[in-house]
Amino acid sequence: MPSARPPPSPRGPTAHTTRAHTSRAAYPKLVETLLHELAHNMVGPHDEHFWHLFAQLKADYLRYHKQAAAAGTLHEGRSPLELAGVTQDVADVRGAVLRALEHDRQEGPVSQMQVGLLDGYLAATDMAIGGGGRTLAEGSGAASSGAGAGAGATREEMRALMAERAAARRDGGGGEGGASGGAGAGGSA
Repeated sequence: MPSARPPPSPRGPTAHTTRAHTSRAAYPKLVETLLHELAHNMVGPHDEHFWHLFAQLKADYLRYHKQAAAAGTLHEGRSPLELAGVTQDVADVRGAVLRALEHDRQEGPVSQMQVGLLDGYLAATDMAIGGGGRTLAEGSGAASSGAGAGAGATREEMRALMAERAAARRDGGGGEGGASGGAGAGGSA
């Protein structure tokens, strides 16, 4: 006689979350996968354009958390760096992005071209050195300057910046260090 098993959850077998799936160690890996898949929304194949976009997303993600922590943002009394598991990564954003690239590409050391592209992107978007670039957290300059340093962009400013970057990439202009050329969406992970 077969053993009686409870029927599957209406939400499916993956709806049951365990502590192992939500641990601090798993969260950075989940975010890394999310950033990888977001990059596929713009560039299908794993080519140099794709890896440069992935590097930009990872850098912006880390710098957003760094800026939120510097502004004193807390969630349930804890730093966003602690919650996201990126405390060590934000101390060296460049190094963390290069490590993520090497790990995700699984093709050995990162190419000098990718290192140069990353350095150019970081320099162009680093507000601390007056590069004039911006990340999603930094807003659009004049519109967010009245909100105080580190306050971050409003949702409308973030949407406008994301639309601006997407349009620049779609039109092949590359935007603020974005992927350029004929790389289109499509393909799979």
